[in-house]
Amino acid sequence: MKTFLKEINQNNKRMNWFVPVFTLLVCIWTMIVLVHYSGYSFWGDEVGTIAIANPTNHTLYETLMIDLKEDTTVAPLFYLTANLWMRVAPYGTSWLLLICEIFVCIGIFMTAITAQNISGNICGIMAAILSATLPYLAIQGAYEFRSYAICYLFTTLTIFSYIRKLKDPKLNNIIFYGICAIFMSYSLYSAVLLYFAMFLADLFLFLKKQISIKHIISYLLWGALFLPVLAYAFFHVNSRGTKFWTSAPSFSQISTVIPEILINPLFIILWYTGVIWMLYKVIRLFQNKKVKDITKDYPAFFFYWLTLACRVVNFIYSNINSRNSMWTPRYFFFLLPCIVLFITLTLYDIMSQVFRKSKAKYIRAITIIMAVVCSCYLGLSFVHTCKMERYPEIIRQPFEQGAEFLRKMDDLQAPDTAIYYSAYNIEAWQYYLAHGDMTPGLFNLLPMDVSEIDLSPYKTIYVMYIEHPMLDTTREKFEKEYLSEEIHHDYRIYRLTRKPDTEKDSSGF
Repeated sequence: MKTFLKEINQNNKRMNWFVPVFTLLVCIWTMIVLVHYSGYSFWGDEVGTIAIANPTNHTLYETLMIDLKEDTTVAPLFYLTANLWMRVAPYGTSWLLLICEIFVCIGIFMTAITAQNISGNICGIMAAILSATLPYLAIQGAYEFRSYAICYLFTTLTIFSYIRKLKDPKLNNIIFYGICAIFMSYSLYSAVLLYFAMFLADLFLFLKKQISIKHIISYLLWGALFLPVLAYAFFHVNSRGTKFWTSAPSFSQISTVIPEILINPLFIILWYTGVIWMLYKVIRLFQNKKVKDITKDYPAFFFYWLTLACRVVNFIYSNINSRNSMWTPRYFFFLLPCIVLFITLTLYDIMSQVFRKSKAKYIRAITIIMAVVCSCYLGLSFVHTCKMERYPEIIRQPFEQGAEFLRKMDDLQAPDTAIYYSAYNIEAWQYYLAHGDMTPGLFNLLPMDVSEIDLSPYKTIYVMYIEHPMLDTTREKFEKEYLSEEIHHDYRIYRLTRKPDTEKDSSGF
């Protein structure tokens, strides 16, 4: 067994065409599956993304300013990407999600190439299959028109470039690592935790005299181009008067967050198998008084270290600054490549121990069988996991279906007709109502609170409950001036018709 640096240097010589071609086929197949099962209506946060990134109303610069000034908790990179993508993408949920699905598939490819760089072709194949079959990667990444897919892409690129700059510490590799880390940080603020963990790993290698001081260039580059924005977001968030929606974690959640994002029992078992195997090897090293030899298995330990350091640092921060805690499973989305690589390397180590007296062809056969089983498993479970249970019922919000139903109303665009839905971002629904045309003024959209609005010009108001309960002041005004009729039960759509002057108030809600 070699040290981490010697391991990746040797495996670089074993690179060939097999893993890239195999992984490319996996990505093409995964892309077909993702596209086939896409098409769910966006929910509130996603249509909010559409409203902010809307190229009809906002230039690229305006979109950036809206994010930095009004939506500071969300990193700006995906908003900018969405602004460009919406300029060319046809109307429809599936078309908008296509860019996220592409990002995820490229990330799968990069994860496999990273595994191949570290421990050879078998690890590359295993990493490709495991990445392609992760339910959370499809649910939160490919099927969310938000920042998680682009974060996954740049996280995989950052890890790949980190391994490459260790293997070949040329200045251009060090700078490329810093650039990838900048894009990763601009895609999801919590991903800064991963970069911090990598910095600690580099500090350890520097103290062990395995890398030189010039590796600090990437961190100086990151600090110059990203740290000011992070500081602005941090102080802006902490200066607001309201508490952030997340809460401080308990100590037990340090160990439960990874099973929460793995979702499926099979992947949870693989994770804990890797952890148990790692602990077993540590105990054996202690027994043999060879603790210093832990660096011989550094690839697997390195990726476990990344997951552990990110959880511990987030736990400490979220308890110290509990008003603005960052603890929620999806904020650990950036750990998925690390989890896959840890599982891959530990499984490969286990297989190498079991088959160490056998020929390599048996290991290859086991790998191919595992790939086929995982592929079949994905095909059988994808509908249930990613379609039937994509989100809990509480956040299933049928914007698209409700909009399509309302578009059948002849008076929808009449000057005396208004539309109200129970959400703060009223412009977002315009995307579905106008089939992608976000031009203001196509419809008369009412805000959450209508208590100070003159409703006299409107004879008819269509109401749709989606995100939030109707404000009491809004309900009272509607009940006072309009009669209510439910016209679609599943989408909770009502038609309000103005009362005759002689009619008494009555409640229809």
